Amino acid sequence: MVGLPLTPISFTAVKQGNAALLNWTTASEQNTKDFIIERSTNGNDYTQIGMVAASTNSSVGYNYNFTDNNLASVQTNYYRLKMEDINGDFTYSPIQIVNFNESDAILVYPNPATDNITITGLQAGMQLRIIVVDGRILTTKITTGNTENINVQQLAILNNE
Repeated sequence: MVGLPLTPISFTAVKQGNAALLNWTTASEQNTKDFIIERSTNGNDYTQIGMVAASTNSSVGYNYNFTDNNLASVQTNYYRLKMEDINGDFTYSPIQIVNFNESDAILVYPNPATDNITITGLQAGMQLRIIVVDGRILTTKITTGNTENINVQQLAILNNE
């Protein structure tokens, strides 16, 4: 794996109904062969699910897209691009995650709360922040599952400091 003469600008993956829509943009491409789309169900083991030919040589950017209509039978799908050069060198894009839970809603309850709040609809690895109206961050936490419980009595003490 060697750095490519390719300048990627962005790579996104979003839920679109029962499919995942992947979009990426390049600023320029030099001897770029193709973009191999890979998917994982666990974030570690990837398999190729498609390929999009690159423009090969361009000093201007291009927009690309790919739709994954054959989703894995899990709630969370991980995507990455394998960007390949004509001489066989390649590099990977950052990983994008698409969650296909029945509901995309994040719920916080009860409201008002005096002791604890429960937050549901999360994904493991999300960054959760509790921010006061004046912009101060009271707590930051990386979620470990789809539900988190937070003691708001401790947050009230922090807010008064």
